[in-house]
Amino acid sequence: MRLSCAELGRPFSFTKTDEGLFLRQPGACKRTSDMHIGVRSTEEQKGNSMNYLRDRGTDEDRVDAPRHAPSLAWAGYLACAWAFVFAGLSIYWARGGTAGAATIGPAITTPVAAGEAGWIALLWATALLKALIGLVALALVRPWGRAIPRRLLLAGAWSACAVMALYEGAASLVQHGLMVAGAIGTPTGLGALALRWHLALWDPWWLLGGILLGLAAWGYQRRSRRSADRRADALG
Repeated sequence: MRLSCAELGRPFSFTKTDEGLFLRQPGACKRTSDMHIGVRSTEEQKGNSMNYLRDRGTDEDRVDAPRHAPSLAWAGYLACAWAFVFAGLSIYWARGGTAGAATIGPAITTPVAAGEAGWIALLWATALLKALIGLVALALVRPWGRAIPRRLLLAGAWSACAVMALYEGAASLVQHGLMVAGAIGTPTGLGALALRWHLALWDPWWLLGGILLGLAAWGYQRRSRRSADRRADALG
């Protein structure tokens, strides 16, 4: 098919090939005169449409996973800092430090001050556990955490969160509050001074760490579930 075009100043023709539709100007070299119109086959257009839908997801997927869902990575970093600071404090006491020891209670500080190996080893063990909690919190928000099996990481995070927030935090707050109110007795191994420090500092501190770790675990669980769903859709 040959047409005339005043703007081009010379006749041109359309040439249809397997690659599409080309516009050719006679007298020019092939590289500069052939202009690809870009008409694609029906099968290619259908394939591109399927790829687009696969990459973008369906409307239902976007409803279940909001596009602007807030990131909870900050909670993981704060939980990590919480745990490392707490671990450092346990190491300080295990090495013979005395600052702040009176806030714990004589049941622990007296044998540690006397150098009893079992109690000192217990402080080192608690420091190790607190550092491990910090690493778990960091794994929830850092790329290297993907190397850990998802179920294992979530099981460890949620278990630690339950102990920290519910047992050491909330339950201890209620118990120590009842002690201060006189509803139940105060153990001699705790003492009146340490009791008030637990109620004002240590119980809320445990509760804060548990909440931060729980938020980080929730954010990781939500992100990893969406990633798994996208991979399943792509393979399906």
